[in-house]
Amino acid sequence: MDGKHFNFNEGLATRPDVDLLVKSWPNLQVGDRIDYEEIENLIGVPCRSSRFKTVTYAWRHRMLEDHSIVIEAQRGELFYVSSADQITAGGHGTLSSIVRKAKKQRKKLSVAKVENDTQRQTIEHQARLMLAVEKDARKYRMNLLPNTATNQLPGPRPEES
Repeated sequence: MDGKHFNFNEGLATRPDVDLLVKSWPNLQVGDRIDYEEIENLIGVPCRSSRFKTVTYAWRHRMLEDHSIVIEAQRGELFYVSSADQITAGGHGTLSSIVRKAKKQRKKLSVAKVENDTQRQTIEHQARLMLAVEKDARKYRMNLLPNTATNQLPGPRPEES
């Protein structure tokens, strides 16, 4: 930095750092791992900084959008390119989050101070939508197939021993 101060709306652009990350790992494959330390050294900021989080979020977003590569984080340690099994394993948590957010919004709508009929209709409509989202997400969450991958090979059957 050259001593210039940027106000919040004119922050430092992430594009140059993201371009550098994309060029540093041009051929990522499922299972590849990138330590936080490597990225820290490359972009020159510590992993605990908001700048690190902003740049790596933008990089992961670009890799998803432009290259169809899903990069997940193992918090505090490394990034890795996710397999299809790892991506689908996140479905249950995502649906749980959707249920919590819809429920929270519905509670806020229930205590809103209504000033006219248009507001009342809007609130009632949104509350019905949030309730439907909650119910559907709960139902779909129960129907998700569990991850069936095992870490160990099965042992011999007891009668074969």
